[in-house]
Amino acid sequence: MIGAVLVLICGGGALAVAVFATRVAPSVSRAVNAADGIRTGARAFLDPLVAGEPSKAFKATCAEVQTNYTADDLTDIVADRWPATYKITSVQATGTDKGIASATISFRSGETYSHDYPLLNENGTWRVCGDPI
Repeated sequence: MIGAVLVLICGGGALAVAVFATRVAPSVSRAVNAADGIRTGARAFLDPLVAGEPSKAFKATCAEVQTNYTADDLTDIVADRWPATYKITSVQATGTDKGIASATISFRSGETYSHDYPLLNENGTWRVCGDPI
């Protein structure tokens, strides 16, 4: 009788592990991958800005931004407030192909500003898709 109870308990534990592995683990994995992609996309935009290369940062924006703005527009936007450093403070997936990276930007003027960068996953690449600064 005790053996049968142990088999049921162990079998139930194995079943729980199997359910976790097939249903929960892929969701956790997708969330981690999305967070990594969102962070990478934000860095692809912010790193060139800090380096003084807004045309490279512009390439890290989504198709919608590239339709509505030009690289020169981005240069004009940051001309008075060049980012000197940044720190990504959080990333969050807000949908299957959408996310937000929050960052604190320190400008060369000494001013500090916090900004939420919406990102969109376009064909496997996360791109800033909203107000650039």
